[in-house]
Amino acid sequence: MGSNPTSGVNTEPTTLIEFGFWLKKRGFKETTIERKIRFLKYLDLENLENAKQQIMNSDWIDKMKNYALITLKQYAEFKRKQLEIEKVRCTNDEKVFYVPTPEMVKAIISNTHSLQLKIAVMLAVECGLTASEVMLIQKTDFDFQKQTVMVRGVKGHKGRVYKVSEHLINLAKRFNFKWSYDKEEE
Repeated sequence: MGSNPTSGVNTEPTTLIEFGFWLKKRGFKETTIERKIRFLKYLDLENLENAKQQIMNSDWIDKMKNYALITLKQYAEFKRKQLEIEKVRCTNDEKVFYVPTPEMVKAIISNTHSLQLKIAVMLAVECGLTASEVMLIQKTDFDFQKQTVMVRGVKGHKGRVYKVSEHLINLAKRFNFKWSYDKEEE
């Protein structure tokens, strides 16, 4: 869950247990109840506005903050108190993409010993192809004289022709284009 918004603040355990039973009556699973209680355990529940600020000032990801705020609102309902919460704008924190540098891509390709995998990676990098587009490439899609490859459309998209490197052309000449997930068929 990350770091606690505050440490040392403890709510009376019996109140949290009663809240757990209250949630159980509303059909929540035990694992969900345990998680909700873990959120509340370190918050100042005597002052719900302070608890809300603790959540907002925490270093939790937005999705976690939203979950904690919903839990706090449920706790307020359990205590028969009013609490207005705003939805935190989620930035989809869990989707952090790693983009390798061109040097890293070259190193990956040069250290790949499978001809099939090397061609697949090079097609993806040089032409910006998806895995499904790569798997549709056949030897007849290459024009070895012009150093191009024809990529047939996927899901109704038009086909496109890409200029590719001489290195990829030389590798393509050696490969039979029977794509395999298990073993390489060269």
